[in-house]
Amino acid sequence: MQDKPIAVDPTKCDPAKWVDSYGDALFAFAIVRLRDRNLAEEAVQETLLSALKSIDQYRQTGTEGAWLMGILKRKVIDQVRSQAKQPASVGNDQVVSALFDKRGNWSKSAKANAAMQLDSTLAYVKPGEVFGELALFDPSERGEYVESVEASVLIRIPKQRIQELMNRELDVALAVTKLVGLRRQRIERRLRTLFFTSNQHRLNHLLLDLAEQFGVAIDGGIRLGLKLSHQEIANLIGTTRETVTILMGKLKSDGLVSGQRQTVILNDMSRLAESVGRSA
Repeated sequence: MQDKPIAVDPTKCDPAKWVDSYGDALFAFAIVRLRDRNLAEEAVQETLLSALKSIDQYRQTGTEGAWLMGILKRKVIDQVRSQAKQPASVGNDQVVSALFDKRGNWSKSAKANAAMQLDSTLAYVKPGEVFGELALFDPSERGEYVESVEASVLIRIPKQRIQELMNRELDVALAVTKLVGLRRQRIERRLRTLFFTSNQHRLNHLLLDLAEQFGVAIDGGIRLGLKLSHQEIANLIGTTRETVTILMGKLKSDGLVSGQRQTVILNDMSRLAESVGRSA
């Protein structure tokens, strides 16, 4: 049996307030899943236009925001399939439910579908750095995974052992808390730059963050201790490889960065930080 569409009394709708009330939330949802600012903006615009055309279907069985979000999910799916050259239109709530989980993230079945693969890199970790710490606090399965970019040796520590240490040793508990806090701070800064800044600013912020985490001082600047392709950089800031190539070319012409192939050297940290309002 097909679910009835979410609909609300049009007298309760106020399209004039949609952008101010829901625009940021809709855009944030779209860009995290599409990883492209232009595609996200297009999806939101199509959502609002579609909602305006079908406003008579809106009845008070759900919130206005939930109704708009339901339309946006269909637009996001259509965008992904269009990019994968698999033209299709999503027309019922059962399909949407199958592709998104209750939190609005891609479902497992959608992730397994090649048409739904959206590359994105959350972060890089240094040798000796702990990861997977959220398992200490949340036993539920997570969708993220770790991929080694070079030959590595991993040491698996059962969470029960860490929890026992945290209960016995205050220093361990403080270290874990600090680790979680710093990573959250780093992610929050990335989200702010991802949602509210230009591609150039996102790239500049990323280079500064990587310099803080992996930078190696050399004559003439700071060399990033990671070999990153333009595609890998694009995955980190939610844009395309072509855009990164253009932006890196501009930074090189301005004398801010240098390097060849996958090696990046920051020649002037102060000017680069000043360009995004940060201290070097």
